[in-house]
Amino acid sequence: MRNIAIVTFAMFRIITALFLKDTLRVAAMDIDSTIAEKINDQQHYTQNLADFFFAADSSGDGYLSIEELDAVLDDERLRAYLSTLDLDASKIKDLFVLNGSDSISIDDFVHGAMRIRGTAKSMDMAALLKDSADSKVRLQAIDSMLRSIDSRLVTLRWA
Repeated sequence: MRNIAIVTFAMFRIITALFLKDTLRVAAMDIDSTIAEKINDQQHYTQNLADFFFAADSSGDGYLSIEELDAVLDDERLRAYLSTLDLDASKIKDLFVLNGSDSISIDDFVHGAMRIRGTAKSMDMAALLKDSADSKVRLQAIDSMLRSIDSRLVTLRWA
């Protein structure tokens, strides 16, 4: 009886090991297919952004001007297309502000649109919080210097 229990236990362990081996193999293949799908989705999205850019670039000079964008945004179909790309017209206009120009190249447009797509990412928020904290420290230092200068000026005025 004891031998039967040992053999049964060993068989269960072997079956469990085979099942686990197959599960891990399938999971590894699933990760590879997920990565490939993610890369394919990103390439497709980039192509869609490029298509929008070229449709909006009515002058054909390779740069999208704010005037060309405004003309495109008057077209309800293109606004809807932007929406399918998870982009808002006001966010697209922000790209011009960030670029510091009245026109934007396709590379800047695609890279910028990919960054502003959808909701803010946690890394973007962390970067903004860090920048905000750094700015606060600098402003406090400036405030301190201005107060010191003000007190010196008051002292000089009464002297």
